[in-house]
Amino acid sequence: MAKTKNGYISRADWLGLVSQGAAILGAEALDRRVLVDRQRSEAGYPSSSRGSIHVTKMAAFLVAKIKSNVQNKRTARERYVDYTESVARKKREKSLVERDIGEIPAPVDPARRERTKNDFIAFCKEYGGEVSFFRDWQTVHYEVASDIQDVILSGGKKAIAAPRGMFKSTFLRWAVLFAMLQHPQRHKTVVYLGAVGGATLRTRKFILAQLRHNKTIQADFPEVCYPIELYNGIKQRRLTYNDVPVEASWSNTEIVFPTLAGYETSGSIVMFLSIGSEGIRGADHTSEAFAIRPSLVVIDDPQSDMSANSVSMVKGMHGIVSRIDFLGSATTTRSSGAGRRDKCCTTSSDCLPCSHHP
Repeated sequence: MAKTKNGYISRADWLGLVSQGAAILGAEALDRRVLVDRQRSEAGYPSSSRGSIHVTKMAAFLVAKIKSNVQNKRTARERYVDYTESVARKKREKSLVERDIGEIPAPVDPARRERTKNDFIAFCKEYGGEVSFFRDWQTVHYEVASDIQDVILSGGKKAIAAPRGMFKSTFLRWAVLFAMLQHPQRHKTVVYLGAVGGATLRTRKFILAQLRHNKTIQADFPEVCYPIELYNGIKQRRLTYNDVPVEASWSNTEIVFPTLAGYETSGSIVMFLSIGSEGIRGADHTSEAFAIRPSLVVIDDPQSDMSANSVSMVKGMHGIVSRIDFLGSATTTRSSGAGRRDKCCTTSSDCLPCSHHP
């Protein structure tokens, strides 16, 4: 039994008590002198081995130390929680920064953009010269381009007939780009019609490829191409512009331009349909909370080779084409002069009369 005098106990007796307590608790048998001396030092007792210890004060010190250790452990857990929440918050902030597309770059060559605004021929040469119009232009090319320009700028209906290999389909693809990029205030929604789904799909791929990979178009029309480029081909990405979803999208049947407040191209759409699809009647698109009816309809080769050789099928196609009228939208049709007959084919001597001929 440790002896006390006026509440004090010798160091040796205190060390014995500590060792006995440790043994009762099943602690490993160790030399506790270092521990006891550290506790005595922390409690303010002299380091001399002969120094006595006040039992009550030492016990109070140890209780306070235990409470402090418990408090420190709880604080450590709290610090860990704070740390994990901080990491999660930083990740969320980083995600928001990555999702926000920031400021839209200015056009690289605004003079070129302005120069081609009302000139479809210049537009094709400047932006599609290396991609599509790699051969020398002939008179028929200028005539076709001029007819298309009239429809896009002034409205109306126009049929174009020319021999194969005269860039007819190519012109119509670039007509869609010209209308939507240079005149979005007039042509918010465009419909591209082909004879079969495969043809419209190829056109859809072509137009999307120009928006994603044509460096000249990307340079001069950043309000459309820059956000699409940030999608990096992954249309499921959620991008924002000034905290508003960009909502650009593309599928086999449509391409929707990025939604950017303050830009005329915001929410514009081009739809790709086959001539006999059910989606033609009543075609419209809801953008920015209101429905938009097509302002421009482009009909590319509405007949196949087989249907062009059938009088009854030609009559049927005439009826279909004549009924394509989206609330007075401008219409551009093209046909081949190689025996094909559609509503505006003027190069075939046995072409059926058409009341819609311009």
